[in-house]
Amino acid sequence: MRPVSLVIASLVSLALLLPSAPANACGNAVYEVQGFMVSAMKKAEKFLEAGKLRQAINTVRHFKKAEEGSKRRRSRSRRRVKKGGFPSLKAFLQKRDRLIELAIVRSAGKWNEKGRRLSAKKRQANLDKAALKLVETSYERKEPTSLSPKERAMAAEALAVRQGGQQRALELLRQLHKEELMPTAWGYNTLARLESSQGNQTAGDDAFAQCKRMASKPKRVCFRD
Repeated sequence: MRPVSLVIASLVSLALLLPSAPANACGNAVYEVQGFMVSAMKKAEKFLEAGKLRQAINTVRHFKKAEEGSKRRRSRSRRRVKKGGFPSLKAFLQKRDRLIELAIVRSAGKWNEKGRRLSAKKRQANLDKAALKLVETSYERKEPTSLSPKERAMAAEALAVRQGGQQRALELLRQLHKEELMPTAWGYNTLARLESSQGNQTAGDDAFAQCKRMASKPKRVCFRD
């Protein structure tokens, strides 16, 4: 065998012995980005329910920036990723937006969507904007019976801080309480404030007590105006 042929044969043999790279390696990288987003969302939801509202916002507000970087690096590989396994990016960003808006509502406009503390003069406008978006996306043009308890409670929290929305918020929360479906301590906190504002002190006290029993951090979640 000629020396050149011998070298070629040796290289071919070596190539056959080396482990091949996984065909879906790039696809896995994309899944890792989305897997991180899933973990971050769960962490943010825990912060939200515990009353750590700024931490909740800061945990998920960078989703879009991370995904834009992923698109630039892996535009070709993303076409090969099969659907399923994780929700779509669009669904994730919508869920992220709802979480941030709810955090703003619960903070009474104290934090903006970038996790920055606002001055007292800017808080009402920030609160109104977040509450309006929540109502539009989670409640308007939808049948209340089609909403989950979590969606109804979220809509009620937003309605409660909007002009003219308190009565509808009270109806939604009373129904959840009656059906024993109140999903969060925040729902009971809102119910307590609404009942008390209408002079229903006994019902307000009962809802406030329910809030404290349900909350993991009662001092952060359950409060009176």
